[in-house]
Amino acid sequence: MVDGGDFVSVIEAAYAAEPCELSWLEGIVSNMDTVFGSRLPIIAYVVDASDPSAFRAGTVVTRGMAEARVEETFALNRAHGPAVVRRIYATSPQVVLLSEVLPSIRPTPGARMRRLLYEVGTADVLALRGYSLDRRGVALCATLPTLRVVPRTTRATLGRVARHLATGYRLRSQRSQQPEAILSPTGRIDHAEPCAQDRRSLHELVEATNRISVARGRLRRESPERAVELWRALVSGRWSIVETVERDGKRFLLARRNELGVAHSRALTQSQAEVLALAAAGHSNGAIAYELGLSAARVSRALREGLARLGLRSRAELLAHCSEEQVR
Repeated sequence: MVDGGDFVSVIEAAYAAEPCELSWLEGIVSNMDTVFGSRLPIIAYVVDASDPSAFRAGTVVTRGMAEARVEETFALNRAHGPAVVRRIYATSPQVVLLSEVLPSIRPTPGARMRRLLYEVGTADVLALRGYSLDRRGVALCATLPTLRVVPRTTRATLGRVARHLATGYRLRSQRSQQPEAILSPTGRIDHAEPCAQDRRSLHELVEATNRISVARGRLRRESPERAVELWRALVSGRWSIVETVERDGKRFLLARRNELGVAHSRALTQSQAEVLALAAAGHSNGAIAYELGLSAARVSRALREGLARLGLRSRAELLAHCSEEQVR
């Protein structure tokens, strides 16, 4: 890792309005140099593991590694079936070393993956899982020449970056939608649709805009981790904030709808359904708060009330409940 790496530049690249997926991924990889260093091979690719039995990798960008080797990895994933795909492309934790995943994989596929790493002179792989609950999104991997320990604080920051990769990818599929609010860089509301005109929404949009402005300023150099912490993945579980520049050079921030897409029954509110879905996937309350752009108190309340409405008492019972639903 590079001390003082510009994590914010990677987040900015995740929301860049690039015309095609290839240039979008290239921008992300290019900005990862400030985090991983230019000598570390990096692979970024679009993932669709929504059906683990039909894993697909889309656009691929590599730096410092032959694409043929990357294709070998994809072939191994497909050959070893859904169980391996579920392990490798789990949505939590957002940052993981391959050496931490391999012990949970059956011996034969695990040994083949280790052999492939050995053949390319790699000791381990650090992966950012930038995909949503449906296992669609972006995987960004750095190959490591030696085994190393990734500090907890670094994992936390990279995990937040991974949430922005997932959010940015999801947003690209909704580019035709009109923004629901337009703000100036200073946080002034220039326009808001009816769905964003209530006092709470306006307050949270302005607050988020101000946090993003601070994150993109001097703080990105003075305290990169704190800057990333300020720039949450969503606002109120509904909006992504993206920048646009008009022809006359004026800058505006657009609040674009970009929800997780979690379906919910009549028993739950949308917020409760989203919090429960993320909790069932193994996300901590802190990670859920960051991903949805909610306060810790709102996440705790939504989790508690959502569990109660389902007649459940704990996360453990929630996991068991979700497993039963999948069997049915």
